[in-house]
Amino acid sequence: MEEIPFRKVRTRRRNCPCAPGSPLDTISCEDEFDCKELESLFQNYNLKLEQTATLKALAILIIMTATLAIVELLSGPRLTISKGSHPVHCIIFVSLFIVTNVKYLQVTQLQQIVKLSLLFSFTFSFLCCPFSLGAYGWETPTSPESGMWQLMLVTFVAYSLLPVRTLLAILFGLIVAVCHIIVTATSVSSSNQRLWRTLVANAVLFASVNVSGVFVRILTERAQRKAFLQARNCIEERLRLEDENEKQERLLMSLLPRNVAMEMKEDFLKPPERIFHKIYIQRHDNVSILFADIVGFTSLASQCTAQELVKLLNELFGKFDELATENHCRRIKILGDCYYCVSGLTQPKTDHAHCCVEMGLDMIDTIT
Repeated sequence: MEEIPFRKVRTRRRNCPCAPGSPLDTISCEDEFDCKELESLFQNYNLKLEQTATLKALAILIIMTATLAIVELLSGPRLTISKGSHPVHCIIFVSLFIVTNVKYLQVTQLQQIVKLSLLFSFTFSFLCCPFSLGAYGWETPTSPESGMWQLMLVTFVAYSLLPVRTLLAILFGLIVAVCHIIVTATSVSSSNQRLWRTLVANAVLFASVNVSGVFVRILTERAQRKAFLQARNCIEERLRLEDENEKQERLLMSLLPRNVAMEMKEDFLKPPERIFHKIYIQRHDNVSILFADIVGFTSLASQCTAQELVKLLNELFGKFDELATENHCRRIKILGDCYYCVSGLTQPKTDHAHCCVEMGLDMIDTIT
């Protein structure tokens, strides 16, 4: 298994890069990661969360519009804007909820649904403003406080649940507030002093809900990105640990027989029961050991450089290991130009001596 490389990544806020190696706790709310690959991975990870948040926002809007539609229908027979607006918006939000509640939803599809939700939320908020149509005989004059709680709720939902850009959410909140204030100032018939007091109070409420929404949105985005980074770092460390464990296990298997290596590995995982380490000694009968030495190695070593000699021995002993596997032998040790192997381990063989003889003949053929 090859080692999996992990690129070090940094997060940044637009026009404000973070210092390299900064801990996660010091990362402020950022718009995107420096690494495009990491940002793309975060968007895929965040898609399910955004889909769930959109469903929650639409559910709140459905409940609100359905409740208002029922109240308006039971209030009386007079014709008002609300009696036509609330049922229509309820049907629209239900349709968007059904479309959003799809198992495999693409990022672009979710963005389009969110923009439509924001658009119809604005039309719903605008029609909740206190229009005065008494001159046309449609409805009686309304008070300047009409529609305030609906607009504040829609604004807070846009900030906290709808996955839109922060600037777009702020723009939505400001436009909704300005529309209500302008409609109230031009449509409501009331004394100037009382009207201005109401307008100032409404402006303060709108400012409060917008500030609260921005605060909640910043904290939510920061928490999501920090949770993603922590989960990614946890997976990264786990993969690295598994890779290092596999390397150590391969190294252990190359030095010791598998049964001894596995026994040692199990003992390492257990709590120590004695002061001294356990000695792994096993007695085996009916085995044959082959001691092989290269003739003329001293003169050969004097004619080659150290690099050439090491390369030659590595290729030669690598071939010997292949021959040992073919002849049912196991390498014990390499010491200089000496090669030691045994037959009859770890599985007993009746022809262990024959295997060692065949191994030796193959080694001679390889050298010559």
